[in-house]
Amino acid sequence: MIENIAGIFLIIFNAVVQFYYWLAIVHILLSWLLAFNIIDPQHPIAGKIVSGINRLITPIYDWMYQFLRPIGGGMIAMFDFRPMLFIVFLYFFRPMVHAMAMKLITLLNN
Repeated sequence: MIENIAGIFLIIFNAVVQFYYWLAIVHILLSWLLAFNIIDPQHPIAGKIVSGINRLITPIYDWMYQFLRPIGGGMIAMFDFRPMLFIVFLYFFRPMVHAMAMKLITLLNN
């Protein structure tokens, strides 16, 4: 029984992590396309897509803002490391959760 619950948890967890991983990558690419005026944010469809992605990813970046602020300013362009840090965090966080879940399953079965 507990294996089924843990398996469902891991499937849902993997789906959420993958979703936010790809969302962060799309957010990075969109920010570049917007910065170089390749995409017009005033276009109705592009504006809705950018707005939707920002609404999903901005709360995570805002939480990370406490620890890591954008670098630069003034004449130098601002550079924000939060998207890259978030992707690295997801890369290391997922295997740790998998290992903890497997240990929990092993402990509960014995």
